[in-house]
Parts: sequence; C-alpha cells; structure tokens
Amino acid sequence: MHGRDKGALDIGGRSILSRQLEILQALTPELLIVADPARVQLPSCRGEGAGVRIVADRIPDAGPLGGLYTALVETTAPYLVLVACDMPFLALPFLQHLAARVRDAETEVAVPVTADGYHPLCAAYARTLLPRIQDRLARRNLEMTGLIREARRVEIGPDELARFDPEALMLCNVNTPHDYRQACSRAIDR
Repeated sequence: MHGRDKGALDIGGRSILSRQLEILQALTPELLIVADPARVQLPSCRGEGAGVRIVADRIPDAGPLGGLYTALVETTAPYLVLVACDMPFLALPFLQHLAARVRDAETEVAVPVTADGYHPLCAAYARTLLPRIQDRLARRNLEMTGLIREARRVEIGPDELARFDPEALMLCNVNTPHDYRQACSRAIDR
C-alpha cells in the first residue's frame, strides 16, 4: 500500500482498526497493538481504543515473528489471538473459537489453513512458544510457518472455517490498492 497505514484505511465508513477494535474488545479486555506508538492513531468513537496498549517491537525489523514475540512477552495471559492490522472482515465467533482451541494445555497454536496454506496472522498462540520464538529470532529465522510446523498445533481447515465465514472474507487482507478496492466493494455487499 505504498507505506500507507493499512489499519487507518476506510472500509464501509470505518477504519480497519476501528472495525477490529470493536470485535476484539468483545473478545478480551487486554488489547495490545505492536507498532511504533507514534504512528498509531486510536479511534475515539464508541469507546474504541479504551484499554488498548500500544507497544513498540522489542526486536526491530523482525517482521511478524518479532511482533508475536513482543505481544507474548507483554501479555499477562497464557495465550493470545494475533490478527494483522489489514484484515477488515474478522468475526468474533471465529476469534472466540481460535481462543478456545488453543486453551488446551497440549496446543500451542490454533491456525486457519486453506488452499493458500497457513494463515499465521489470524491465529492463536500460547506463551509456551516464547523459548522457541526467541531461538528463531536469535538465528534470524523469521518464518512464521516454520514456527507453526514445529509447534503442537490445531489446524482449522476449510470446512471448519466455513461454519464461521461462509463468504470466505474473514482471512482477506489489504496488501495492495487492488485488495483495498475489493474490500471496499465487499463491504458494500454485506
């Protein structure tokens, strides 16, 4: 998106961040945004943004794995649900399902998997992964899917996903101007 703040993009009259905060605040009272605090503008309407902490990456330039590491270190919970800032069509029942699937003491990751592969930026992760993530970061092995393959995981496949997302929109993200135009047109259709 040519350096634009994807969370600030307007989809159907609201920013992606505003849409996400509304859903995530119904999921948990502890919300973290891992980003440069100077660059994040929290919405001020409808109480969105209340109780949200913005924290800087503890390990700069480590991509999503570094963001996951920061979130796991910063949270007080035994697990977290991670979502990318550019996913406008999240659904609370699915995020609740992810959280329930990772609560099992034997599970470290609950992750959607489609024909496109794993979707690590809409998944639930246990804090027990911290040593493995630290090791990967130290080796600069930043691939999220590698971490998932190593973990005790629950894969949420297409049939299970369809129960929560019959239109297959939830895992869509906005990476390009074309994606943005498509998301805007899908928001009109909903």
